Amino acid sequence: MEIEKKNKLAFLQIRRHVGEINWILPIIFTLKKKNYKIVSYFDSDEAFDRLKKNKELFSIWKKINTKYFLQKKLIKYFIKLFLKLFF
Repeated sequence: MEIEKKNKLAFLQIRRHVGEINWILPIIFTLKKKNYKIVSYFDSDEAFDRLKKNKELFSIWKKINTKYFLQKKLIKYFIKLFLKLFF
């Protein structure tokens, strides 16, 4: 009888700058050793571009990251408008 392994997921949101990744990197490494899948979500294209410019940090992040998503500016404005209108 085979035991089913559950997938573990860790969600990393980068809001403004790559310093957020640098600050939380030790925790991410610990989670990666425990077989978590790391998914990154960037609030802006600028934050992702800054990460790509930092070659050393980008190579480390690329090794431990499973997937990443970039939030488009238009969607960001719609979310802000929705929140202001309804909350």
